[in-house]
Amino acid sequence: MKGKSIGKQSTAKGFAVLTASNLFVRILGFIYVLPLTRLIGNEGNGLYGVGYQIYIFLFILSNTGLPAAIAKAVSENRAVGDYESAHTAFQVAMKILLVLGSLTTAMMILAAYWVDAYLWPRTFYTILALSPTLLLASIMSGFRGYFQGMSLMTPTGVSQIIEQIAKAISAVGLAYLLLGQGVEIAAGGATFGTTLGALFGVLYLAARYYRARPGIREDIQLHQSMPRRHSPGSLLRTVVSYAVPITLGSAVLSMGNLVDLALVGSRLQKAGFSQIETDALYGILNTQNARLVNLPTALSTALAAALLPGISAAVAERNAESLKYKTTEALKVSTLIAAPAAVGLSILSHSLIAVLFPTHPDGGDVLAIGAFSILFISLVQVLTAVLQGAGKMHLPPIFLLSGVLIKSVLNYQLVAIPELNIRGAVISSVVAYFVVVIADYVALRRTVRIAIPVRDVFARPIASAAIMGAVVWIARECMYKLGLPNLVVAAAGVTLGIAVYGACVIALRGITPSELKRLPGGSFLLRQLIRLRVWPAESENRG
Repeated sequence: MKGKSIGKQSTAKGFAVLTASNLFVRILGFIYVLPLTRLIGNEGNGLYGVGYQIYIFLFILSNTGLPAAIAKAVSENRAVGDYESAHTAFQVAMKILLVLGSLTTAMMILAAYWVDAYLWPRTFYTILALSPTLLLASIMSGFRGYFQGMSLMTPTGVSQIIEQIAKAISAVGLAYLLLGQGVEIAAGGATFGTTLGALFGVLYLAARYYRARPGIREDIQLHQSMPRRHSPGSLLRTVVSYAVPITLGSAVLSMGNLVDLALVGSRLQKAGFSQIETDALYGILNTQNARLVNLPTALSTALAAALLPGISAAVAERNAESLKYKTTEALKVSTLIAAPAAVGLSILSHSLIAVLFPTHPDGGDVLAIGAFSILFISLVQVLTAVLQGAGKMHLPPIFLLSGVLIKSVLNYQLVAIPELNIRGAVISSVVAYFVVVIADYVALRRTVRIAIPVRDVFARPIASAAIMGAVVWIARECMYKLGLPNLVVAAAGVTLGIAVYGACVIALRGITPSELKRLPGGSFLLRQLIRLRVWPAESENRG
């Protein structure tokens, strides 16, 4: 990039890049779990999940808020021409990240001893193996936030892919090599794959940043005539003021998983399950259910990351029309994809689990309920990004905390019912996320004063998904009565669902040609629909 100022990507292109990388990461993350489950089983997955949930919570405390704050501060300062303050904000935040990463690494090492002794036995190695990842992840998060603030999503996307490939190979390889030492040590080896993946991600991002430095310096020099709006001290206060509410919101969201960790084990044993059975049930919750639910939510994760700089810039420029347009489009795209994914995954849950986990096909009932959280998680992620970008930093943490409290009460009551057992945990999650969606949406209307067209954004996509669900359910029952294998049921159900949903969403005007063109791969799909005379030829030139 030497001799060239740094350009930027549009929100649509950034969304496409992050969507592609997130989907790749989620798909590969799911694929490598299949051989891993064959090696360590649901029992090993349960031990893996305990360590991973503690890691996620500490990761959020040290990483989530500051990268988003960097992206917001960089985006706002660059929008008004203050490129020097934008870069200084990154440097200040990176120093904080290094300190936080070191502290949380030490905390996780201590947690390995305490959790293994007092909360969940046999988890020492899984927790200890993850501890170095927190420092490496802090470095990665700083670079990613800076590039995202410049509306450059490619470095983030590529680093995620590199990280996940290294993680998948290392996790399966180490679990295989260590399996003879016992399931808890093999699970620890699998979690160490996360640390190795993070190391490769750091190396790529550091190289990308140093390649970009000449262009960054040139951008600063080209805008030297612009007055510098912020001192390093004021930038520190700004970054912290952005980061703390975002961190609190994300930490509260992760607390839902910690509620499962804290309550599920004891409540399952209250229901009469042994420790090994408890490990296996927790493995179903955190592997078979969580991995499949996380695949469709990759879209909303990418959408939220790509949306934040644009929302922040629209607020800084006082562009109410742009703010409403970006928010409406993001919510509609999220609903269009999350609604059919939730319904389809629920209806085909047993067949999909039997095909994907043939040696441990026990999670169909859990996934049938948990799949509905896909829609609510997706909407929460987008609504949270909009509220944060619009400066309403304090609201998402409050709403998410309310959801956690609801989940805690329901978990305590439902998981101890023997007939429900681990299904009680997913029921409580679905209810909690639904409550948070309603609170976020009401806040969006009342505080940001964005009026979302409910019929276009929510009603039509959800109605299309409901019709699709009814058709797929009837087809599934017919295939079961014919005695067809699960692979055929799953493949035919997915194919039929895509066709029926596509027809319904077009017939109900749930999507327009211009909206379809803005989706990844949408232009190609639009041309095929025009060729089939679903839409007139002039549709390609609209929008």
